[in-house]
Amino acid sequence: MINKKIVNEIDDFNKFNFNNNKKSDKLCNAYYEHLLNIIYPRLNKLHGLNWKKRSWRILIGPWLARFVYIIFNRYQIIKKVKLKNKNLINKISLFKNKIIIPEDLNHFTNLSMTNQYNFFIYNLLIKKNNIKKIEDKILKNKKNVNYLRVLFSIFLGMIIKIFTKFLITSKSVFIYKPYFSNYRFIFNLFFKLKKIPISYPIFLEKYFSFEDVSLKKRKIFQNIKSKNKFEQILIELIPFFIPKFYVENFKKNFWLANFFYPKHKTIITSVGVWKDNLFKIWLSETINNNGKLICRQHGGNYGQNQLIFEEKHEIKISDYYLTWGWKNNNKKIIPTVGLNSHSKKNNSNFKKKNILFFTQTAHKYLYFDCGTMDKFKSDSYFKSIYSFFKYLNPNIRNEVFLRFKNLRDTSFKNSIDNEMKLKLQNKFKNLKISTTEKIYEDMFNKKLNIFTYNGTAFLQALKMNFPSIIIFNKNYVYLTPSSKKIFKYLKKNNIFFDSPRKAAIFINKNYYIFDKWWNTIEVRKSVKYFIKKYNRQHLGFNDPIIKELKKII
Repeated sequence: MINKKIVNEIDDFNKFNFNNNKKSDKLCNAYYEHLLNIIYPRLNKLHGLNWKKRSWRILIGPWLARFVYIIFNRYQIIKKVKLKNKNLINKISLFKNKIIIPEDLNHFTNLSMTNQYNFFIYNLLIKKNNIKKIEDKILKNKKNVNYLRVLFSIFLGMIIKIFTKFLITSKSVFIYKPYFSNYRFIFNLFFKLKKIPISYPIFLEKYFSFEDVSLKKRKIFQNIKSKNKFEQILIELIPFFIPKFYVENFKKNFWLANFFYPKHKTIITSVGVWKDNLFKIWLSETINNNGKLICRQHGGNYGQNQLIFEEKHEIKISDYYLTWGWKNNNKKIIPTVGLNSHSKKNNSNFKKKNILFFTQTAHKYLYFDCGTMDKFKSDSYFKSIYSFFKYLNPNIRNEVFLRFKNLRDTSFKNSIDNEMKLKLQNKFKNLKISTTEKIYEDMFNKKLNIFTYNGTAFLQALKMNFPSIIIFNKNYVYLTPSSKKIFKYLKKNNIFFDSPRKAAIFINKNYYIFDKWWNTIEVRKSVKYFIKKYNRQHLGFNDPIIKELKKII
């Protein structure tokens, strides 16, 4: 643990954060692609494989992108601190701690949001340590392998393989976490295809950490030439940050993955391409052997924001990409259906009086791409929320419930979200906090839903005909050209606001007549148009989309 004084110094560091933008995103993507070209041949050599770049992109891409964005962000902060507070740099450089080598992507992500790990990153960037000097600093984190669990998993894998052997045919399609909530659509699809969908139990997705850190293996990333100073820093830091799963523990888990999963040529998945390590190894091997990957959208902001790495990554690794309705000029992209409605559609809010106000999760540390909210943005974000409530009629303000995404997490108490909650409650005494667990039930029971970020909940609110508006700063959300036109349409009909003050004034004027506004012809048309584009309805047994999918599956 690190003491409070050091935590405060980290916070001082974060005050020098910078506005991430499209230029930053472009730079990070360029570094990511170049590092991928450097890393994957070395991993092939280390593990005796001949995987193509696409296979390694599937496996290590999410970690590598996250690593580049995080280091870039912290490096830019240090540059700013040097200009304004050299004393703080000296303080940070005196800090000593053990090096924690991440187990996998998930572990790395969790570490990157902690004070301890970020202090380590800042310290490492300032000192620019070399791998030759780190042996005595590595925290030994070898785990005791539960061999009984290993044997049980292998036994279970054998049973499942035997069972599915009788089901798997040349017409089988392997499905893993596809994010299809519309089961009617799935049934209709595979009935028309005359194919058998095979899905494996998710509980098999447990890999084993057999080995401890090997400096010998990590030296494969040494003596690599770079194009510039920052790229050299990234290369030198790879041995500190690349997870054990890709280096020390790869071979045994490679065998485990190929033992568990059957041989398939066509795979449909969504979130499986992110944190599911064994599945990703098997998927990478399958793709390397000319398999076909059909990936499906799983985020509500897809097709609308230019800076979503997840969307770019999923499209790049796929043979075909299934969206919730949108399309662009990429021939891989096929618009399908969005999410199912989770409850009965709401046609009247006459008797309802409360407002549900959705807040975006703010992070102390940027942990992914330039589209995520870091400390800098969270400060501006709070000012915009404060501005909204400042102009909102006090009587109406008394009817507002704040809904925080991570309220029930154990870490919420020490989060920036909690800081925001306390600040808002201090400024506006009568604001209430929603504790309703089911989000759609919460929305259904409200007169109006207000969103401050563009995500899945907003799409669903419109689809279920819940009166809703959305407020966000266009300076922090880089809309695609096509979505700009649609949001302009929403703005014309008072569904989208880029000014918190104007949103508050609109609510003040229309609070008692929301039904009248929500049911006007133009508002209904704009909502219908938005839903058709970004959360498309399933059109039944003869949905033309199914005919399109028959060609590719």
